[in-house]
Amino acid sequence: RFVVVGFVFWTFTLIAGGAALVFGGLTLFFHDVRFVKLKPTVMNTAFGVILLGGLAMRKNPLKLLMGEAMQMPDEGWRKLTLNYGLFFLALAVLNEIVWRTQSESTWVLFRFPGLLILSVVFSFAQVPLMMKYAKTDEPPPPHVE
Repeated sequence: RFVVVGFVFWTFTLIAGGAALVFGGLTLFFHDVRFVKLKPTVMNTAFGVILLGGLAMRKNPLKLLMGEAMQMPDEGWRKLTLNYGLFFLALAVLNEIVWRTQSESTWVLFRFPGLLILSVVFSFAQVPLMMKYAKTDEPPPPHVE
């Protein structure tokens, strides 16, 4: 299972790095910054579609990626995957709105640190869901009357 998780991690890393090279290369080749501005939209859309598509096929990509680190029942994994899939799609829409309606300096601030802050806040907001479904090896406390 560790090999599968490592494969998934490196696959996503290679995809993200490849996208940076492709979109950065297109930006330099065409002298057009729109390609760099499209990259977060394309990547977030791809991640959202992968997560939601996995759910539609009755698979759970997040469980595959994080299942060794955290034990949860399938219902918890489904909810977490749905939340992250929708979050990535929302980030893609938000990126489109910001880069098409705001100045370049505003978009740069949105891109960094804006997207990072949004992602951290969203991830922390998922902690109660994960705690609700988390399985522990500890026995429950004894009943006191």
